[in-house]
Amino acid sequence: MDDPPITVDLPHATPEPPPSKPSWRELVDNRWIVLATLFLVTAACGLPLLWVSHGFSRTSKIVLTVVTILYTIFILWLFWIFMAYMWENFYAPYL
Repeated sequence: MDDPPITVDLPHATPEPPPSKPSWRELVDNRWIVLATLFLVTAACGLPLLWVSHGFSRTSKIVLTVVTILYTIFILWLFWIFMAYMWENFYAPYL
């Protein structure tokens, strides 16, 4: 039982890797995605995403932080006005 080892020659063609999804770093560094997240989705909750991004300079991050905070305050103020209107017109008359 001293058979020589069997050798198999396989072609050296390497399969192409499947197309990869963009990594989180590429998404965070995309200026448009960060701006859309700040102003269309999360408001002030997206500020950590802004500060992690390499797509903005320090000055633009500061300016965008102030603008985002003011924008968030405005959204909350509109919500407060809407809720006060709803309270006065729909709930308070039944008390």
